[in-house]
Amino acid sequence: MAVDQMNINGNQRSITGNQRNLNLDKSNTARNHENLGLNQRNIAGNQWNIAGNQRNINLNQRNIAGNQWNIAGIQGTSLGTTEHCWEPVEHQSEPEEHRWEPVECPSEPEEHRWEPVECPSEPVEGPENQWNIVENQWKIVENQWNIAGNQWNITGNQWNIIVNQWNIAGNQWINTGNQWNITLNQRNITGNQKNSRLKSPHITCRSPVHQAGVLFDVDGVLLRGGTVIPAAQRALRKLVDRNNKFMFPVVFVTNAGSCTRHHKAQQLSNKLDMQIRPEQVVLSHSPLHMMESFHNKCVLVSGQGPVTQIAHTLGFQNVITIEQLSEQHPLLDMVDHSRRPTHTPCSSQILPQIQAIILFGEPVRWETNLQLIIDVLLTNGRPGCAYDTQLSAQMPVLACNMDLLWMADAPSPRFGHGMFLVCLESVYKKLTGRELEYEAVLGKPSLITYQYAEQLLRQQNQNHKLSTIYAVGDNLMTDIYGANLYNRYLAKHHTETTGGNKLVAQGTQAIMTEEEPPLTAQCRSILVCTGVYNPHSPLPGDQNISEMVFHGQKHLKLESALVEPSHVVEDVEAAVDLMLQQESSNT
Repeated sequence: MAVDQMNINGNQRSITGNQRNLNLDKSNTARNHENLGLNQRNIAGNQWNIAGNQRNINLNQRNIAGNQWNIAGIQGTSLGTTEHCWEPVEHQSEPEEHRWEPVECPSEPEEHRWEPVECPSEPVEGPENQWNIVENQWKIVENQWNIAGNQWNITGNQWNIIVNQWNIAGNQWINTGNQWNITLNQRNITGNQKNSRLKSPHITCRSPVHQAGVLFDVDGVLLRGGTVIPAAQRALRKLVDRNNKFMFPVVFVTNAGSCTRHHKAQQLSNKLDMQIRPEQVVLSHSPLHMMESFHNKCVLVSGQGPVTQIAHTLGFQNVITIEQLSEQHPLLDMVDHSRRPTHTPCSSQILPQIQAIILFGEPVRWETNLQLIIDVLLTNGRPGCAYDTQLSAQMPVLACNMDLLWMADAPSPRFGHGMFLVCLESVYKKLTGRELEYEAVLGKPSLITYQYAEQLLRQQNQNHKLSTIYAVGDNLMTDIYGANLYNRYLAKHHTETTGGNKLVAQGTQAIMTEEEPPLTAQCRSILVCTGVYNPHSPLPGDQNISEMVFHGQKHLKLESALVEPSHVVEDVEAAVDLMLQQESSNT
């Protein structure tokens, strides 16, 4: 770890040095561009000087020619009318466009073809015009010297042009080198940043290990019907990093059961505007995939939605729906007069004997489902036969979702699957005089649901133990009771001796052994006021309520300690703030 940290520090220093070099190279490039512009301006100025000197040469040549004509006019035929041998230099109106070709500079001015006219030291005998001839000859000499000086100026300017061209070429090479340096520095910075990510213990390809995990209920906490509760998105944003990844293990635990995990994950992703994976979702029926002893049995499924697909996804091979059963035995469903058959249908399909019943959630036609489920229970899986109320053993019933009520868009809570179970239990007891027994009751507040949720939290935490699970919900009888019940189970687990003991979550067939990873130290319940719970209503305390809520699970009794939340907050955002504050104080 110390070596990795030293490598990280070295890489970070390299990144800082490369960034400084990058800034220096950029600054040098900018200055070279400025020098390039100045050199180009100097070249243009020198070209204008050359043009100006050429104009002066032309003027001087014209003056010489004029003086020679004057001398010739004065001397008459004595000097002759020799044709002038200098041709005026053609003047360019503006400098020729610079093509970046160095101008070859002569080592010295071209020899002047005019020889100075010898001036007599004293006047020549003759007419008075002899003095004018001498004066003109001196002017010719003066103009020739001017021509020679201008030619030297032209040569100097040409050398300046060559030097400026070499400066421009040099600056261009420097700019090219700086560009290469910039590219190399950028590559070094990228490489060092990658090395830092690979070396850093806080920025790794694997998710970091945490001490806390969060269980979120959905309806009444994050959603109300199809509407997102305003505090939900704000709360979840506090739990994700800049890459929109959760900073803590998070699982969404809902008692809904009318869809698959993949569908629910996609629905939550769209509603909450963040990526929720199926592995982060626990539905009321999710733990059924661990009950392999029922997977090969012929099961009757009740609920709504794609119940056959859900059952197959959970591992069940031989599935019969209420609709298939009603079609096979049309005389069984007689409540709806409009659907009563007018004659006895003949069907070539014979359904196998039903061996178990799975109740996924509240059905659409309660009367049809109540009738046919009772038919299956009282005929031991042969609904075409007469009732036998004295059966020695009851057929196994697996029930998902015990919620009596759930919060939707309506002002008051709506009936949940728990209310349908109350009706089923009442009818069964009325007909048989016995309590309806459940092989397993899944969904909150059952222990198997919390055990399964903790396994998913550990998977997100690289299979490391968590110190605390925060369970956020809106229903005292499911969310809070279940979280507190699981906290009691965890406390009992940690006080038990580990040698050869097996802890069983009662009523669930889920066994936790000493070979499995250590369980979480505690589960803390947080109640929000945006769903079923009404802060102005008294806490439940009547024993009759417990009999209605827990559906034949004799080990589950209503205790005031189990319906008392660890914390009560306004909404899910306040719950997340509380959790972050608690974890910050623990580190």
